[in-house]
Amino acid sequence: GSNGAIDVKATSNAYFQVNGSTKFTLTSGGNATFTGSVTSTGLTSAGTILATSSTTISTVLRGGDGNSKNLVFQKTTGSAQQAKISAVGDDLRFTTGTTTERMRIDSSGNVGIGTSSPVSVLNVHGGSCTYGTISTVYPLTVGNNGNSGIAIISSGTTNAGQIAFGDSGDNDTGKIRYDHSDDSFRFITNTAEKMRIKSNGSVGIGTTSPGAPLA
Repeated sequence: GSNGAIDVKATSNAYFQVNGSTKFTLTSGGNATFTGSVTSTGLTSAGTILATSSTTISTVLRGGDGNSKNLVFQKTTGSAQQAKISAVGDDLRFTTGTTTERMRIDSSGNVGIGTSSPVSVLNVHGGSCTYGTISTVYPLTVGNNGNSGIAIISSGTTNAGQIAFGDSGDNDTGKIRYDHSDDSFRFITNTAEKMRIKSNGSVGIGTTSPGAPLA
């Protein structure tokens, strides 16, 4: 009538062995150590494989100070690594494929995409590029091999792309705006448009309808 159980009474640690080799250790303090891998099968939908009742820590990966602690993602068939998250020293590294690191969060909190040595809070690195000293007033750095830039893409031909400048009192008191409806550049200060460059190259200062190259 019993559902079945393994009842181990030990005053210190309990050990489970296979072919004379210890595969699982349960300490008197309730900590468990596995030798080998833990595999869960039979899940037909998304579910929880590893869970904890702790409200502060979910899962701890522990290794020596000089070693990396890795969370590896693989397919159910084969053993090729698809992706990996690694803690190396005080850095957190994100790898796709077997060996290519794509992103790193270093010990100071800087994030590097395409670079392992971010020079600012967010460093987007598109190719070979040498950086000089980057001031801390520039939290975003974009670098590339050759020409470099940032693309702002709007979803439709009548929308606008813009860069806003704000402060604690107003999030967008100044703007540079490109309006795709008429292909004009517009410059806003103190929330009002002050200058416009039309698609034909005419520049209006204080007017939105310049009739000459400079009006």
